Amino acid sequence: RARIDMDVDAFVAASDAYPIPTSPDGAPIRFSYGTAGFRTRGDVLASTVFRCGAVAAVRSAVTGRATGIVITASHNPERD
Repeated sequence: RARIDMDVDAFVAASDAYPIPTSPDGAPIRFSYGTAGFRTRGDVLASTVFRCGAVAAVRSAVTGRATGIVITASHNPERD
């Protein structure tokens, strides 16, 4: 099993810059996930993209192989 040396404090600080999005009443915004991935407006996905990137980085470090993420808005309204 691979060992990963990670500055946890730095990761938490970086993660704090991408809080879970909330609605005007303060409740977390919930969005769906399906075969096409996460589905919601692009303006609320920054925290999700950050966390997916973190998982991809850890996976790559553990396996020693490249890991990729695909982001597309091909089916989204123009504002995205």
